Amino acid sequence: MDEKNRAAMIEALARSAGLGDAFMTLYGDAKFNPETGTIYCNGHVISKEMVENSRNYCEGMARHYWESDDQDSRNMALIFETAAEAIKFMQNQTTNKDGKS
Repeated sequence: MDEKNRAAMIEALARSAGLGDAFMTLYGDAKFNPETGTIYCNGHVISKEMVENSRNYCEGMARHYWESDDQDSRNMALIFETAAEAIKFMQNQTTNKDGKS
């Protein structure tokens, strides 16, 4: 059985057992539901509120590190800025009528 068929079988069994998207991300890619703002990754359900808190934290840390003049702090600022922008990009996803991005 190839990997694609195996993953499809695991997904079908999990769904028939009533397990949702959070379980499925243990065996597949992380998913973001733009309608609810929820992230499913590594078997965790990350709420819209936690996603927003994460973005705010990253933005705050970026501002903090930008206040320093040393290169290591500037690099940290860029890391946090990148994370905040990635979260914003994900939050701004729109879905079409089929629910696909």
